[in-house]
Amino acid sequence: MEIYVYSAGVSQQDDYCWQKITENYQEKISEPALVSKFKELLETESPSLLLARDYNQLILLITGMKASQRRDYRGRTIRNSVAWIFPKSEENEQKLQELAALSLRGELDNKIDDAITQDAEYGFKVSFQEIGDIISNLNKRDRINTAESSYMLAYNSQANRDKLATLLETKSLPPQEKNVDVLIVVTGIKAEDALIKNLVWRGLSNLIKHQSFTEYNPQVTNIVKKNSGGSRKQENNSQTLILIFAGLGLAVLCLLVFFSLFFTNSRL
Repeated sequence: MEIYVYSAGVSQQDDYCWQKITENYQEKISEPALVSKFKELLETESPSLLLARDYNQLILLITGMKASQRRDYRGRTIRNSVAWIFPKSEENEQKLQELAALSLRGELDNKIDDAITQDAEYGFKVSFQEIGDIISNLNKRDRINTAESSYMLAYNSQANRDKLATLLETKSLPPQEKNVDVLIVVTGIKAEDALIKNLVWRGLSNLIKHQSFTEYNPQVTNIVKKNSGGSRKQENNSQTLILIFAGLGLAVLCLLVFFSLFFTNSRL
């Protein structure tokens, strides 16, 4: 298990940064590779959540959680983000499902906030023990049924977040179909097309108009994209042919004018 926290200290020099948190130490690091890979699907400044499989790894990324007390040097409320990266297994998937459900119900922010304090050396300090306790105290449920494999999107409302939380608490995730599966995306201002393009299994966004979960067909979406690409290619080919024929026509016209002038001069 790997835990990464993104936050800031109160002074100007302690700006936002990622830190890797272990039982014995914490250290500033560059943005984790899996975070970089998936963060474009989120409006990270607002409360957002992503759960994904990536080959043999799982990532749960939760962003934009407000700190209750800590503010930066400009008096702005500091926001916390956390990334959990686990080896892929059924047990670890269920742990991340439970964590995601807590977040969707609004029950995780304060627990994370309590684990982060101001620190003179690092800007902020994270209690590995308290983060670990969140995981240790997760409910262990028997999930017999596997969730439907259909792809669905809806508006990001609390009612839909609760429905999604219940799904995560009661059913196993659908089987892995490809090397990378984007399972859950919950975010603010993110276009519906962006979620469809990345084949998000369950997605909530403030820009989606459907008030209830609405299914979309990823295969049809891919066909439409291919057809659109083919249409553009055909259109480009047609334009090229038009230019070629226009050029040939102009060349023939020039030859006719030339021969006409040549024979006229010859007669003279």
